Amino acid sequence: MMWQSQKALDPRCLVHNSVPDRMGGEGEFKLRGVAADVIDPAEWERYGVAVATKSDILSLSGDYHLYPIDIVDVAVVTRDESEQYVKLWRSVSRPRD
Repeated sequence: MMWQSQKALDPRCLVHNSVPDRMGGEGEFKLRGVAADVIDPAEWERYGVAVATKSDILSLSGDYHLYPIDIVDVAVVTRDESEQYVKLWRSVSRPRD
C-alpha cells in the first residue's frame, strides 16, 4: 500500500471477484478481514526474502505498508433463475464491528 495513504488508516479489508454479468450467474466471492501494520524489522526482512525468492524482484525499495490480513468472514453467493444462495463462513475469533 502506498506510504501514508488515507487507506492505511482504515484496518478493514474487502476482497471480492468481479461479476461478469448483471445476473451474477457465475457467482460472487467476498472475503472480509482486518489488517494490522507490520512494524517488526525482522518480519519485514522475512517478507523481502520471500518476495526475492519467489519473483524477479531482487529487493524492495521505498517506503510502503505491509499488512497481514486476519480473515473475519467469507461469503459465496450463487444464483439460479429464481433463487439466491449464500454460503457464509465466520471466524471463531471474529472482532466486533
